[in-house]
Amino acid sequence: MPIHVPPVVAQRARGDLLKQVMQYGKDGQRGQREGSHPGRRDATAIDWAGSAHPANRSLDGFPIYCPSIILLLAISIFPLIWSVYLSFTRYRVTGTLAPHWVGLENYRTILTENDLYDNWHQFQVTAVIVGSAVGLEFLLGFGLALLLVRQFPDVAPSSR
Repeated sequence: MPIHVPPVVAQRARGDLLKQVMQYGKDGQRGQREGSHPGRRDATAIDWAGSAHPANRSLDGFPIYCPSIILLLAISIFPLIWSVYLSFTRYRVTGTLAPHWVGLENYRTILTENDLYDNWHQFQVTAVIVGSAVGLEFLLGFGLALLLVRQFPDVAPSSR
């Protein structure tokens, strides 16, 4: 019956035990255990923790990375799907009516409309907004990165 050990403790213990087994085997030869194939590292010494096989460890970090996946879906994937949905509806941001489904009519109108100047102007306005947003985000991100990479006077230097 396997012993239940918290994943962090088990991982550290497995790593330490595996290092000992690989460095100082029973027969004194470095990198081999007694009875193992020469040149092959035997991982049976870590079976005591109950998760020596990759299938048992596949969901070990799920509670840790689950919030970041939810945040990624909420911030980037949902708005993308919502904007594609709105492209098939008649909807005004300033209006009070709910979106009304029109199918491909919006795409037909934009491609067959004779007033090319109006379409080009809308494209230019969109390009200015996108360019400004991307530029501002880049400057903010780069500035924060430069600020955080500096050594602060009250903080001990890192081991880099």
